[in-house]
Amino acid sequence: MIRLTGYLVQVHGRDGYRWASSLSRADTGVGSCEVIWVESLEWL
Repeated sequence: MIRLTGYLVQVHGRDGYRWASSLSRADTGVGSCEVIWVESLEWL
């Protein structure tokens, strides 16, 4: 198991590319996946 520490983010490219992701861990359904900017990783 690992522990990730970071931020939930949305990705926007200069060319208009967009990777839609949720900024909340509490939502459900379509579009509720998360992309995380990892600041640290810890082996448990």
